[in-house]
Amino acid sequence: MQSVAETDNKTDKQIRNAAVGRRIRGARLEKDINQKTLAERVQMDPKYLSRIENGHSGVSRELLLRIGRELGKGLDYFYIDNPELEAAYALDAEFAQKWKQCNKAQKLTILNIMDAVLKSPIRE
Repeated sequence: MQSVAETDNKTDKQIRNAAVGRRIRGARLEKDINQKTLAERVQMDPKYLSRIENGHSGVSRELLLRIGRELGKGLDYFYIDNPELEAAYALDAEFAQKWKQCNKAQKLTILNIMDAVLKSPIRE
């Protein structure tokens, strides 16, 4: 007989699998790719991809990385289910993208501005 903790862990895992599966399906449909094509591109069985998308199977981190690369998504995209965290992730991603475009002098200027903002008494 399973303990309550084991049952809760199993339920949490099923919920997580279903959420990850929905995210994979959504990203795949955004790219207008069918299951068979995606499965071929990431070297997996299309039936297994279907089971993952339907929340009936989990997915390894390695496979999720391959799927994410193919769909242009990072691991966070598949695991974050909170709209506030999604917005923060999007903002962080935008900042990181712009940061990469800066030269050393621009980065130093930005860091100085950030230091000044963090020292100011203005808070949300």
